[in-house]
Amino acid sequence: MLAVMIVRNLMQLLTIWAQQRFVLFRNHVLCRRLMRAYLAMPYAFFLQRHTAELSKNILNEVARVASGILYPMVEALTSIVLILTIFGFLLVENPAMTLIAVLS
Repeated sequence: MLAVMIVRNLMQLLTIWAQQRFVLFRNHVLCRRLMRAYLAMPYAFFLQRHTAELSKNILNEVARVASGILYPMVEALTSIVLILTIFGFLLVENPAMTLIAVLS
């Protein structure tokens, strides 16, 4: 029982690490895209805006999108994949009982 708990916790740790790594990489990519877009703007664009606002957009707003939208989507997708995997294993192991349990 202890071995099962250890394996479960290690798998959960690996899943959380992979999710965080993916979201942080997407955060980095979005920051770079926004920075490139700002650098491609004409000079008049910068005359109308404060540099603190642009910095806030790059640093804070992208992080809010990543943590508020992207991370929950990744968690939901991970949960769906896990449910489908468990269902697949149950279906392979005992199709009749699995279908009875799903249909009831």
